[in-house]
Amino acid sequence: MKKRVFVSFLMPFPIRGVEAPFLWVFLKQLHHFSADQVVFIGAKSYVDLLHRQPQDRVEFNEASGLHYGYAIPKKRKKLQHHFVFFDTAVLDEISTLHHGNSNEIYAHLLTKTDTTVVEHCTSLLMTLHETYDLQGVITWCNMPSLSKAAESLGLAVIHNELGALRSPLYHPTAYFDFSGVNGNTQSKERFTSFDQMFTDEECLSLEEIRNLMIVSAYELHRYDGYQYDAGIALQVEDDSNLLAFSNGYDALSLISRIKQMYSDQKICIREHPNGHFRYDKLGEIDISKNALEFLSKCRALATINSSVALEALLLEKTVHVFGDSPFAFAVKLEESARLKAINFSVFAYLIPYAYLFDYDYYMWRITFPSEKEIYFRHLNFYKELLQDVSQTHCAKVFADEKMEPPAIQLFVDSGKGFQEAHSIKYPLDKRKALHRFTFNLDKPDITQLRLDPINDSCVVEILSIELFSQSGTQALLTETLHSNALIADGLRYYFQTHDPQFVIPCNFKNPTSLNVEIRYVAIGRYALNTALSFTKEQVHHVQKEHQKALQAKEQELNQTKHALHVKSQEAEENQKALQAKEQELNQTKHA
Repeated sequence: MKKRVFVSFLMPFPIRGVEAPFLWVFLKQLHHFSADQVVFIGAKSYVDLLHRQPQDRVEFNEASGLHYGYAIPKKRKKLQHHFVFFDTAVLDEISTLHHGNSNEIYAHLLTKTDTTVVEHCTSLLMTLHETYDLQGVITWCNMPSLSKAAESLGLAVIHNELGALRSPLYHPTAYFDFSGVNGNTQSKERFTSFDQMFTDEECLSLEEIRNLMIVSAYELHRYDGYQYDAGIALQVEDDSNLLAFSNGYDALSLISRIKQMYSDQKICIREHPNGHFRYDKLGEIDISKNALEFLSKCRALATINSSVALEALLLEKTVHVFGDSPFAFAVKLEESARLKAINFSVFAYLIPYAYLFDYDYYMWRITFPSEKEIYFRHLNFYKELLQDVSQTHCAKVFADEKMEPPAIQLFVDSGKGFQEAHSIKYPLDKRKALHRFTFNLDKPDITQLRLDPINDSCVVEILSIELFSQSGTQALLTETLHSNALIADGLRYYFQTHDPQFVIPCNFKNPTSLNVEIRYVAIGRYALNTALSFTKEQVHHVQKEHQKALQAKEQELNQTKHALHVKSQEAEENQKALQAKEQELNQTKHA
């Protein structure tokens, strides 16, 4: 009996000159799919890199594995999965057609059906079909030639990509589409079926969707009125979305269009974190640390086809989408119908990231369940994570993590250091994220306290810490905390270590109790993923601020140089004038 496997097609063309451009996808699929569940078609470079694991490929870093959710395979371990090599010479004709222009070649592969490529893909699929019972083809980007080859064998093509809602701001999602990804998608067609199955009363409100999907209410910044009439969300200039599905728009033409539409109104531009260029000469640059903060400042959002469009719809913004996007249809709907479209987009079209490359889930989807079945399976997944927005990751995390019983522990130091014997430990309730504790203190001459929020990596929010003394006075300590957190952001602390600690100085005698109110946002591997993602975003934010400060300093220096040059010229002219006067005076004396 043949094994029932999916075929993973890994883009063989070196996008932006990078061999094996979807190497991390390959590593994640190796982590999730067994050799009995998936076979591969791709360039030989994927296997070569897997065996060599060069240091300059970030996909083999522990941080990348934690971020995307895969373990780094053992170096030089023999690949157990069947891998068929795609002959990259097949692409030479396309390369010649476009004079070796990498972006044009990539766009061609994303949008055109090429006979030579179709024939090669068909041949490779036929070879695999002789050995396996092929269930479908998985690809990380659009490739019409691959779809044409799969169609000839009666195989569905599953297009995956990172979803519109991503960590650390949201429960992460992924795209799952049988037609295309980003462009040429099924979203509008599927929504028509969804719309017929659901009544308005069955849909969640926007507030309910936000409560389920946004990791913490703390991330949803509030402002008293809008700062900008429109915000422009730019994208990576050579991203597939722009190369193939932009309807002819690029960053410059988008900015020009919005300046026309919002003439004499306040506009800000949000550059993409991975963008190649700066646009500060074209308008005010947004410096928000994340997309939610950016959106909260804007009355409207404009983009070519950035996934930020869905976030803007969730926040009830006016949205302008100028390229091909799976959410463009929702933007065009009347407000009364838009809520149902947002429900569909979040809970039926997008899938939970946890289902990405889950064999059982993929086998279920190729049976083509109804939109209602898909919707409720996804919705129930998110509901099981938490009961409300404050408990986002905790319920699933506490249940899944293989760790000793979760507990919070307070250590008391009376001059001899922190010792286990002089500590107070309370168990954590697995069913909730928000906890309040009172630690009674009976030791004299306490010099400092150490609070360990849990015995694992975590992301926590310290809502309040109050220290009471015998005289009844209290100290509010939230702003005097010292921690070993990877990074702190307001009330939130991101701990990468398995031994998170807060050290609390005790500045008055004989404290009687410590009251703590703490919210557990993420635990264990979820915390590591969140911390690393947030850190990358913060680093980029700091780099942008640093670059902005350097540019301001450079501009100030240039102005100073110019002023000195003007002063120097004035001094030179004054000197010449003085010399002329002296010469005139001497001539008068000798006359």
